[in-house]
Amino acid sequence: MIENKVENVGGAIKWATSRKIAVGHVTTSAESAATWVIYFEVCCHSKQNKGRDSSRSSSRGRGSSRTKPRRGRRGGNSKEQRYVHNVTGDTSAENRVSSNDFYVFTSGSTDGQNTMELMIEDKLINVVIDSGASCNLMSEEMFNFATGGNARLLECNKRVYAYASVEPLQLKGKYSFNAQVPQTHKSLYTEFYVMCGKAATLLSREASKLLGVLRVGVSINSCDVKSDDMKNLANQIYGKAPLKTKFPKVYQGLGKLKGYQLKLHIDEKVQPVAQPVRRISFSRRAKVTEKLEELLKLDVIEKVEGTTSWVNPLVVVEKPNGDIRIFLDMRQANQGIVREKHPVPTVEETLQEVSYAKVFSKLDLNMAFHQIELDPDSRDITAFAAPDGLYRYKRLLFGVNMATEKFQQIVWQVIKGCPGAYNLHDDLRVVGTDDKEHDENLDRVMRKLEESGLTLNYDKCEIGVSSMVYMGDVLSGEGLKVSSE
Repeated sequence: MIENKVENVGGAIKWATSRKIAVGHVTTSAESAATWVIYFEVCCHSKQNKGRDSSRSSSRGRGSSRTKPRRGRRGGNSKEQRYVHNVTGDTSAENRVSSNDFYVFTSGSTDGQNTMELMIEDKLINVVIDSGASCNLMSEEMFNFATGGNARLLECNKRVYAYASVEPLQLKGKYSFNAQVPQTHKSLYTEFYVMCGKAATLLSREASKLLGVLRVGVSINSCDVKSDDMKNLANQIYGKAPLKTKFPKVYQGLGKLKGYQLKLHIDEKVQPVAQPVRRISFSRRAKVTEKLEELLKLDVIEKVEGTTSWVNPLVVVEKPNGDIRIFLDMRQANQGIVREKHPVPTVEETLQEVSYAKVFSKLDLNMAFHQIELDPDSRDITAFAAPDGLYRYKRLLFGVNMATEKFQQIVWQVIKGCPGAYNLHDDLRVVGTDDKEHDENLDRVMRKLEESGLTLNYDKCEIGVSSMVYMGDVLSGEGLKVSSE
């Protein structure tokens, strides 16, 4: 990134346009002139631009390897120049930047240039990596394409501006998608703002960095790569990616165990309790509504139609990254659930069983409990009150007193008969004495998961490694060691 401050607004525009550099951010005040922060991003098309510039330079005259831009010239046919907009010196209060304002470089068509393909939900979409955008943006037409026209937009109170524009874009709403880079399978659940009409799909600076498609800094050619990074890269190339190609259904979204509904045994002697609603702060209500919409879409919860005898409090916990996690306070409801008792192996027992192994794999079940469907008669006891009404769970949830033991028993039934396969709750381990035995064992487990309808979290899986951390210990061909971490 190159930062250059220019104290003259008109000079800044000419300086930026003459070098075909995108304008990043503008701040204006009555006391001082505009300060321009110019971002220069190195991209895969720089060589093409350099080639075109050098050919133009050579055609202009002999010995002019570098031609200075003519000052005062306006317009031009360059596509890059059309993205630099005029700036007004308006310093009125309504035009100052607020916390509800987002900025993007351009909302126009890009003619297919400077784009890359992202898998948004299950659709392959060309997006622009906008290193100056503070939000993700897509058109209403692209939103309907990505969702199949079956999703409802959420309301938003934000304003989105093209840079140097004083008029906000017309937004229809917002929606959260799962975006994935096909080449690396790195995914991110992120929010897109949807605008009217046709427009390019923009990926913001923050989302681009989290997905690993944008890197800002001067140490691009650094060779300081840790051995762990090389191991993870090799694991991804030679282990995880081929496995996903062979068993694609096992990595698609949230699974559901086929042909099974869990019945909770309710003690009829216990009087149902409708607990009072726990108030949620206004600052979190929008996030809670968005999370509930996500769970509805995943078929994890459903709206309550009619009456319910149980109402449990909704608990909201904020994560370090600003996202939230919701769960229920099931202490009252658990008094009415007869707990099933199933044996759960200890960590020591599991470690003893895999002590002979030389090759290891870890399989992580995606949103583990939510892959087990509840019997319709067992859903009433999971009802809870949210800001916009009553809901209840259709899948097994964290907090039910017998969830851990029952889930352990269900998964064990699925992988039973697969040699070298062990599970502790949602954590599956597949091992072997050598690569051949390990691969055969892993193939059997993957087929079992595919047949049963269960799915895995791709990012958290480790395939065919020589050592791995397990409950604070390191498993390897040399035995069990205490982790240095």
